[in-house]
Amino acid sequence: MAYFILKIDQRLSKYFEFLVEPETFKERYNKGCLLTDYCYKEDYIMSITHSFSKLTCYHKITEHNENLLFLTIKEVERRSELIATLTREYELSLRHKELAIVLQKLLVKRDEQGPSISIKSNLISHKINDTVLSDWICDLILKTMREGEFEISKFGKPRYLCRPLGQINICELEKAATTKIQNVTTFRNKLFRDLNAQFCFALLPYINNETILATDDERNFSDGQLRFLYDLMLLFNLITDREYQNSVDYESKDYLRATLITYAKQFIVKGKKSEINS
Repeated sequence: MAYFILKIDQRLSKYFEFLVEPETFKERYNKGCLLTDYCYKEDYIMSITHSFSKLTCYHKITEHNENLLFLTIKEVERRSELIATLTREYELSLRHKELAIVLQKLLVKRDEQGPSISIKSNLISHKINDTVLSDWICDLILKTMREGEFEISKFGKPRYLCRPLGQINICELEKAATTKIQNVTTFRNKLFRDLNAQFCFALLPYINNETILATDDERNFSDGQLRFLYDLMLLFNLITDREYQNSVDYESKDYLRATLITYAKQFIVKGKKSEINS
């Protein structure tokens, strides 16, 4: 395993916070900046370094190669962490909802026959007919949840399990059981679409201020910026190439411009709502 070592220059300090004083920057990174947050296979580093150099050469921004590769790697790593965090939060929200529905059923006043419990898998299907056994299972689940004897790493901290332990907040339980959660496909599509936009917006200040790909229109993006960012995301497998890549009427830059504008509009709408509510 190995690390990226990049020959960055002081222009980068305007776009990334380094833990060194400006006057010592050049001396500190004279032999290169070692990126130690993640380690990679050597062949991956060689492949990315080579492909990235070809990309910046193609877009005529070779002098910014090391700086842009630094920013790109930092954003790709941040993106990976966000995907892990947000996916776990999504999975926990699904688990909290399903657990809330189960607890609701168990808290309903039982009839003389007690609750009905079945065990199913790909190989077996069995209904528990013994009321003493089914009651014991139900009581065991309720006791475990009430007393917090479950693994927080697997269940998190559902709001309907009150602190101090011993009670279940029925109002919060009802909310959790009836809350609407988007399906996994919708969740993942929006997650990656938003993260792709965030990735682009993180690199755009440097690209716009330091390279020849700058735009004259502060409210939009130059075609050169968009083509470079699209190719860059392809290189790091953040997106898959699309059929319109060879289309005369609709290019990758058009797709990316629409994606970024749509993402930015979310915050414009939110900002207007905040002004109205304030």
